[in-house]
Amino acid sequence: MNKYLLTLVFTLSFVVIALSAYIFVANYSYLFKAEEEVVTNDTFIITDTPVVREQVLESLSSFIKNSITLEGAFASRYRCEGNSCESQSEQLEDFVGYPIKAILLTEGVDSVDFKKGIERVTEECRVNIEVCSNNISALYAVYKITGEESYKNFILELAPSIEKEVNEFSFENLIDNNVLRKIEILYDVTGNEKYKKIIVETADKIVSEWPDKLSGAVMYQSGTYQVTFDMPLLISGVLIPAYKLTNDEKYIAIVKEFYLKADLADNINFLAKQGEVGTIALLNAVEGLSFLYLDGITSEVDRNLLKEEAYLIMNRLIGWYYDVPERVIYNGDGGMLTGFVRGVMDPTGVNYKRVALAGWFVVLLEEPVFINSVFYLYSRNDSI
Repeated sequence: MNKYLLTLVFTLSFVVIALSAYIFVANYSYLFKAEEEVVTNDTFIITDTPVVREQVLESLSSFIKNSITLEGAFASRYRCEGNSCESQSEQLEDFVGYPIKAILLTEGVDSVDFKKGIERVTEECRVNIEVCSNNISALYAVYKITGEESYKNFILELAPSIEKEVNEFSFENLIDNNVLRKIEILYDVTGNEKYKKIIVETADKIVSEWPDKLSGAVMYQSGTYQVTFDMPLLISGVLIPAYKLTNDEKYIAIVKEFYLKADLADNINFLAKQGEVGTIALLNAVEGLSFLYLDGITSEVDRNLLKEEAYLIMNRLIGWYYDVPERVIYNGDGGMLTGFVRGVMDPTGVNYKRVALAGWFVVLLEEPVFINSVFYLYSRNDSI
């Protein structure tokens, strides 16, 4: 199967990296421009060290594979300090949908590492419904590629517990815990209209509240447009799925308005300083940009602007957080830091690497919007 057709399979199957902590931003006075080379007092400057997309994919994939234990579990998080990063956990509960999909994308279904990871998921599915539900996107991705009924059956067995989440969770928790992404998978697998109804009704509620009545914590203000932390997730996790199911322009109109008014690239420095929650918001935003770029609902001029915005965001994230031999931050193992810690990336302090986050980067970098991209590392001139 063509690699780029393969990437389309994953449009419906994103697994959330927990987005539970909101940060209230009381002061909007320090918004920084993406085109500036120096990031305020943190003294990050762009270097002349390029890393091509294929290099990033290769090293991130290697980082993910090196995290797999003999039993097929993943070292889900590494704590980095000094010149080393030590594993903190080797368990499945921390979501492995992205890492498994990353290996599937880069190595295919015959990969030993892929088989080891997905076998561990199916083993857990037989004994732990919650863990299985957290990793439904991995099951879905493999089912869509292989057509094997066993993976479909695991998904169908999850339906009652996912429906229970819909009934018990508040509206905000449906979004933050990505229950709707699970519902979208159930709809695609079963065709049951009740799942489509849940997505559409949720999207309609968002439309009725957008943007001034949304409950998420404020990130920043772009002109008169107030941007909250949950907006990118609402875009990629609810409004775009609703549009794909209905072709109703009211959903995509809000998506386009968001990217027009939010000025994400102009405020990326501020977002990055919010730690992992800011990184997650930016990656959700990239998901939405990638969809618009591919879908054909925008003009060629708009597509070029979407591509530029996606590149600016990804270039900053890779430039800052990519720990590689060309610019060692901790141990240069090819992993991706989760974000700034305490408002600044401090190589002498503590930071973290999540395997799930590395997998998310791989899945996004495989999208056509990043074909032929070259990224540039940033340096901290007082310590690197």
